[in-house]
Formats: sequence, C-alpha cells, structure tokens
Amino acid sequence: MLRDIKNEPSFRTRLRLGYSQLYGDAGVIGFEDVFIIDKFTVSGEYQKAFNNNFENYGAELNYYLLPLGGYLNFSPLIGYRNLETSDYSTSGVNLGVKLLLILSRGGGADIAFTRSWVVGTESEVTLTKLSASYAVTNNLRFSTELGEQKVSGSKERQVGFFVEWMP
Repeated sequence: MLRDIKNEPSFRTRLRLGYSQLYGDAGVIGFEDVFIIDKFTVSGEYQKAFNNNFENYGAELNYYLLPLGGYLNFSPLIGYRNLETSDYSTSGVNLGVKLLLILSRGGGADIAFTRSWVVGTESEVTLTKLSASYAVTNNLRFSTELGEQKVSGSKERQVGFFVEWMP
C-alpha cells in the first residue's frame, strides 16, 4: 500500500471542454495533467471569446514534489502563455505554482489552486485560478473554475464551467 501511495497517482489525466465568462462568452478546450515521465505532467488550453475580444492559449509543464498517491500535492510550473484582448496583447514565459487537494482518489473529486505570472513582451500578467471538480461517472466529471487576470492594476474576473473526460 505504501508503494501505491508513492507511485500510483491519486489524480488522472483529463480532457476538458467548457464555457468561460471573461471579456465576453468564450469556448474553452484543453487537457490537464498528461503524464510524460515520473512526476512530470503537461497541461494546456485554448480559450477564445465568441465576440473575438479575447484569446488565450498556452501549455505548462508541472513537476509534482510530493508522492503522487497522496491527498495533497504541490507543483512548480513553467510554460508559455499568449493573451490577447481588445486592450492589450502579451505572450511569454509562464511561471507559477499549483496546489492540488485530492478529495477522492482516482479523479472522483479535487480542488486545485494555480497562481502564475506571464512575463511578456509588453506587460506582466498575473493569473489566479481556483477550480473544483466532481466525477459523476468513472470517466466523466464536472468542473467549475473561478479566476482572476490582473494586468497593470486592472483586474478581470472569470467564471467557467467544464465537462471533463478522464481516459
């Protein structure tokens, strides 16, 4: 059992499809925690507003510091993010942290908090996300996400709803 706690992840890879409200209604598609080797995972998303006022895409590499089978995990993240709105446009390195609280092993339920900074070509952007997910079947779950995007003192709040499939 101790070997399972150290080696068998208590969370699963997820493919996401959803709706988000930030700079207008937006469609979102993405993937979360695709394991590549050991404790390394990759995540990515593409988000576009239906009124073309907002586009956001990027990918991150996570390295989980605690045993994968535990109920709590922490990961630094590094990646790339591109953000375009009617007010500004920036792209660059995305650095941050992710805290994952697993309420039910195997993808049943979890809460994730992510804070990252995009050091871009024009301005620095701070991204904050809090998401909660709950499985309704062995492979399907619903997720909601609250977020904030801060640029030069200006804040935009986000709310999103997702359907996630766990292969």
